[in-house]
Amino acid sequence: MKIAYISNSVIPSRTANSINVMKMCGAFRREGHDVLLLSPHRAKDKEPGIPDVYGYYGITERFPIRHLPYPNVRGRDWVYSYYVRRELKMFGPDLVYGRHLMGCVHALKSDHPTRFELHFPVWERSTRDHALFQRLARDLKLERIVAITSALKRMCVNERLFPHEKIIVAPDGADPIDDFSPMPDWPGRKDMLQVGYVGHLYPGRGIDIIIHLAEEMDDVDFHIIGGTELDIRYWNSKTNWKHVFFHGHVPPRNVSKYRNNCDILLAPYQDVVAVADGREDTCSVMSPLKIFEYMASKKPIIASDLPAIREILNGENAILVRHDSVQDWKEAIRSLDRKQERDRLALRAYQDFITTYTWQHRARRVLGQEI
Repeated sequence: MKIAYISNSVIPSRTANSINVMKMCGAFRREGHDVLLLSPHRAKDKEPGIPDVYGYYGITERFPIRHLPYPNVRGRDWVYSYYVRRELKMFGPDLVYGRHLMGCVHALKSDHPTRFELHFPVWERSTRDHALFQRLARDLKLERIVAITSALKRMCVNERLFPHEKIIVAPDGADPIDDFSPMPDWPGRKDMLQVGYVGHLYPGRGIDIIIHLAEEMDDVDFHIIGGTELDIRYWNSKTNWKHVFFHGHVPPRNVSKYRNNCDILLAPYQDVVAVADGREDTCSVMSPLKIFEYMASKKPIIASDLPAIREILNGENAILVRHDSVQDWKEAIRSLDRKQERDRLALRAYQDFITTYTWQHRARRVLGQEI
């Protein structure tokens, strides 16, 4: 099958949404489909110095990527969608799959069967997007909406925007890891517990929780992998402890090597979470890539006890704690002092991941007919 993916992600970039898009295109390709990825060209947002986009994301499959005009002017979504329609006409897809709302509306106008992936209540973003989403949902050629959480599906159904039987719930995913060996030259102290966090340092990601933990737990090394240079300078100014290590941005293909050196991985999401484009309060509907990557790493996970997290994690495959209680986080880390307990928790999460949450499982799910 020929699949055209209409993306709203800049490729390559540091954003989680770009990882989702590239990994899904790679998974579609591994399933034997002919894939074309359409991406907005925003030069200022691109990660510089990336000669091999596929290698940057750790993707072995090759598929064409078209970077289409997305000028920094009012109406840029219309411009992008115009070029999307041109590419679709030349490619002739059997299916259009996408996350760009207006682009998918234009695909339907061109009579292409379409599936739209929903990561937040896009109809709440503006009056224009509410109208566009209604138009998309009413079109008979819209085969499915793919919602990343059950909570997001319920929101869609409650708004009477789309029938529940045509909404697929498909959480995010991760790739299985081949190499679990630790990195050499790790800066942490030997024989001390190594606790890691991987991801952006946006508001609501819980970096302040980690800083407070470090203040109270000088016998534990804390490793923060990710963040912009500006974010790292800010958080560095909040601590001068020698057992807190900021590793900075790491290309997606190399992140697993850093996780391998950690004994415990933290996901301290707060009850208001920001994302790359500045939107806040995504915590009720989020499906964090980080959780699935942690599960793939065979490392024990301590995460915030939030409804969206509970769609994936539970007391059997992770430790869930109150998001804003430093004491609860501290006690959870102490409860994993013994390697035997860490291994037990990690194995359960890994088993859940490998049977349900790989990108291949997700690709089959969103393309299948089962609900």
